[in-house]
Amino acid sequence: MYTREKDLVSWIDEQLRYGHVPRLNEVREYAREANMNMKLEQIRRIMRLHPAYEMNMPQQRKPRRYRKYRPIVVNDLGYWHCDIGYFSINKRYPTPPSYRAGYLVAKDVLSRQVYATPLIKSKSAESIIKAFKILLKEHEKHHPNTSVKSISFDRETSVKGKKVQKFLAEQGISFHAFQMSDSKAKHAESAIRLIRTVMARLFRLNRPKDRWWNLLPKVVDILNSQNVLVDKKNLKFTPKKITTSTLEEYKQRLFNAAPAYYWAQYEIAPEWLDFKYRHGNLVRAKKVAVSSATIGNKTSEVNLTDEQFMIVEYVPYVARDMSVQKAYKCVNVDDDNHYEVFQEDEIAESV
Repeated sequence: MYTREKDLVSWIDEQLRYGHVPRLNEVREYAREANMNMKLEQIRRIMRLHPAYEMNMPQQRKPRRYRKYRPIVVNDLGYWHCDIGYFSINKRYPTPPSYRAGYLVAKDVLSRQVYATPLIKSKSAESIIKAFKILLKEHEKHHPNTSVKSISFDRETSVKGKKVQKFLAEQGISFHAFQMSDSKAKHAESAIRLIRTVMARLFRLNRPKDRWWNLLPKVVDILNSQNVLVDKKNLKFTPKKITTSTLEEYKQRLFNAAPAYYWAQYEIAPEWLDFKYRHGNLVRAKKVAVSSATIGNKTSEVNLTDEQFMIVEYVPYVARDMSVQKAYKCVNVDDDNHYEVFQEDEIAESV
């Protein structure tokens, strides 16, 4: 392996040690900034051979899935997608231990308002609760008459723990932990990508005293001052301008720009569609190693999770391309309280 390829693999390994799985665009950006002069196909080949991405290879999304996914629709403020983000190691300065745990990100599903604050020292329950308090205070400042009603998170162990769950319950906030479903906390993931992009621009100014934890509030403010784009259409509303008094006007622009957001609010009779699996069928979810876009196109393998789910409900829905798609609400056979909604091609019958 050439030196530059070894350097790239070493950088990926370093990111993984800090709990961050780099996406293809992040690896490309690093290779470009490090002047590695590598083609996209070379980067893809390195990632395909890396153990962290191998499990993800069979799950590449086919072109037919374009715009087939379900828009996430809510009609009020205070429904958050949350996640934990990380920054790459910066060669110009060491990252103090206090800031190596990353940062907590929340994004309001309806308004696209972004909130973010560093996790101090660790991802412990105490640190996450302290971060949530900061974000909730920011939300209250911007929306004094609107509470946070729901938080959706990927299955972060400390967030699912008793301390954090007790805190959220005391605040009257419902909690949903995503697992394998394609819906995931993708609004928060998109916020993390945007934060990294804006942060990279600020770092290019090469100001000696710049540190990501100091620049984070500025980056969030920049994002919340940009117009909301839906399907590449400018709604001419920034997240900052979306309040209880302007909410109805904003929703009308949203529904006009993307009608699927309007029609996805309504239920569709399951009898209209031919579902592949039946009520009571036992299924397993297809494995997806990371939440980023998948790499490779090996369809001869099918990797399934160990967890079994039972189908309890059909969930037809309107997709972004205005077609009707099929999903299934399933319950974990080992945990009656754990429900997931899977699209039809995300599951396979358990044998």
